[in-house]
Amino acid sequence: YPLGGDNLSVTRGVVSRIDLLDYTFLQYGKAERLLVLQIDAAINPGNSGGPVFDDEGKVVGVAFAGLNHADNIGYVIPLPVISLFLNVIDGGARFGQLPSLGVSFQETSNRALRRMLNLAEFSRKRTGLLVTAVSPLMPAKQLLANGDVVLAIDGCELGEDGSVASAHGVRLHWEHLVTSRPNHTRVTIDFLRNGESRSGEIELRPEARLVPFHHQVDASAEYAIVGGLAFFSLSVPLIEEGILDDMADAHTAGLLLAMVGEPLKEEGQQVVVLAKILESELTVGCEAACLGH
Repeated sequence: YPLGGDNLSVTRGVVSRIDLLDYTFLQYGKAERLLVLQIDAAINPGNSGGPVFDDEGKVVGVAFAGLNHADNIGYVIPLPVISLFLNVIDGGARFGQLPSLGVSFQETSNRALRRMLNLAEFSRKRTGLLVTAVSPLMPAKQLLANGDVVLAIDGCELGEDGSVASAHGVRLHWEHLVTSRPNHTRVTIDFLRNGESRSGEIELRPEARLVPFHHQVDASAEYAIVGGLAFFSLSVPLIEEGILDDMADAHTAGLLLAMVGEPLKEEGQQVVVLAKILESELTVGCEAACLGH
């Protein structure tokens, strides 16, 4: 039962925000985000997984989490996300890492930039986002390039601030158009290249990262022991467990943390860290300062 007693607990509040949220609450890096409802009702330990009803008694979501060190900020997983999950499971697939477009954008609110990109300076009829990077291993690499201007995804126009109109009556970040769909969905991209209008399809896939955000379910971290030296493939869960805490070189630790969130550029690429020196006649005289290299 929720914190505070031994019986069922009921709390009441209003929706104060509709937004996107990384459900994993990663301390390092930023993962893909899903639709979320922010409410001012208290959500305490034990509330998670409880149904959320509207004023007509209809289920509209599932209580999810509260924000630490803040008053009356709770999060609800809304029905569209629940439906997405159930549809994926019903289709025989696994609901794992969310899909990604594999593209980085820059806003186009700057007037000089809009003139350069052949976007009407004062007109709202033609807006879009400037492509600044495309992940080399993602399908988008076959269609988009740096300097292109993406105008719409599946017919939904992108605002110069990166927002799109939604069925919820608010404007949301364009990422909602991607993460609200199952993996391997194909979306149509309308874009400009050197002022010329073009269009094409991109398959949405999970994006592999140089330092993975998560391990697979029920899978341990990859490691190798050579001559008493224990090497680990760096990942965010290992960073959160303190694998970098014993490093003597703070600068190197900072460089490794900067790699979190970077897309994979080559198949099989990994960041391998010397995490532990085991007692062995082969490691006599090895300095602990080598840890983390």
